[in-house]
Amino acid sequence: MAAKARSWNYVTLGYGHDDAFWRAFCLALRRAGYDDVLSIEHEDVLVAPVEGVTKTVDLLRRVILRAPSSYKPQEI
Repeated sequence: MAAKARSWNYVTLGYGHDDAFWRAFCLALRRAGYDDVLSIEHEDVLVAPVEGVTKTVDLLRRVILRAPSSYKPQEI
């Protein structure tokens, strides 16, 4: 089925949801205790693969927390 005939399509990060959405998404992963990789799958038919992945990486670099938290619970 042609992309324009579908009810939705995969798009490059930032072209469906903005930075604020992805920042909240990544923060939710951290709050849930997830500290592992994020895999990028490029399935946007309107953007060349290298450009799509580059834009996705650029967005994630802006929104993701990279360093581990230095918070230590206080001992009682």
